[in-house]
Formats: sequence, C-alpha cells, structure tokens
Amino acid sequence: MAPEQRRFGSHGGTKMTTILALFRNETFHLCYSIAGAALLLFPMLGLSRWYHASMRRTAGGRAAGEKQKAIGPYARELGAGLRLGRDLTRGRYGGEARSIYKRALLFTAIWIAVVAVWWGLLIWADEMNKVPAG
Repeated sequence: MAPEQRRFGSHGGTKMTTILALFRNETFHLCYSIAGAALLLFPMLGLSRWYHASMRRTAGGRAAGEKQKAIGPYARELGAGLRLGRDLTRGRYGGEARSIYKRALLFTAIWIAVVAVWWGLLIWADEMNKVPAG
C-alpha cells in the first residue's frame, strides 16, 4: 500500500470527490447557501434575545444596559463601549452579568468559527470545481 493511501485511508480522495460533486449540483449549492444564510441570521437573533432578557433579570445587567444607552451608537464612542465590555468582563456589574456576558462572547466566537468553516467549504468547493481556462 502506498504511503499516501495509508495516511488518508483506503478510500484516498473519494470523500473529497464526493463533496466536490455535491457542490456541482445547483440544487445542493442553493440549499447549502440558504442554510448558510440561516446560520448567519438565526443564531444571532436567538443570542440577542437571550442576552437582553438575561441581562434585564440582573441588577448589574440593568445598570450596564443603562450605561450602554447613555453611550449611544456612534463610532466616536467606540472606546466607551469597549470600556463597558471590559467592565462587564471584570465583574464590575456583578458576577451574574459577567457570566452572561462571557457566555455570549464564547457563543459568538464559536459561531464565527462555524460560519467561517461553512462558507470556507463553499468557497473552496467553488474554486476546485472551476473549469480551467483554455
């Protein structure tokens, strides 16, 4: 058995070939893209609802919410928003608000990784399935 076959298993590149064939199918490609759009939207909607509802249940969370409203949505106040996040992380608004904030950060980091892999696979498959010029 060749070293390449031992390293990648007895099937060699059939898994990769199967994945590439799936992405050549326009229906699969469309469904995958729609599922990716849902992956972008729905977890963040759910996280937002959970985060705001959970923070409103704590005194520290309510205080942080009031501080956030005072900061405003303008880019020039980005530093104040970052300080609020740092204060939440350090527990200045209470342990419960800190825990909620950290869970939201962890969920967001995992979500970013999943989205990157999801769309990266699509981009990779599209590149591999390109017909060479000439």
